[in-house]
Amino acid sequence: MTDLLNKTGEIEEARTIFERSLAVRMRVLGEDHKKTLMTVGNLGTTYSLLGNFEKALELYERAFEGCEKTLGKLHPQTTSNMFNMASLYFYAGAYGKSEGLFA
Repeated sequence: MTDLLNKTGEIEEARTIFERSLAVRMRVLGEDHKKTLMTVGNLGTTYSLLGNFEKALELYERAFEGCEKTLGKLHPQTTSNMFNMASLYFYAGAYGKSEGLFA
């Protein structure tokens, strides 16, 4: 549902739903659960779509670090968050940071 909201331009509503979902998942599943980390990354994408790149990067970093610790460096969820971070760094002109993640 939130993906559909993001795609149809109802990004603020998607943000609200992701934040509620994250609060529940943190409480029920814990901070390092795969589904919690997925929600953190999705919330990062929503903030990116809203133009809040600083918050998006913070969430992508949090999701990446949690996924790397919990799922391993080569897990698709880990690499997806790494790619999202690298893309934001690239578009912000921080090419060195971006390249370091893509390498």
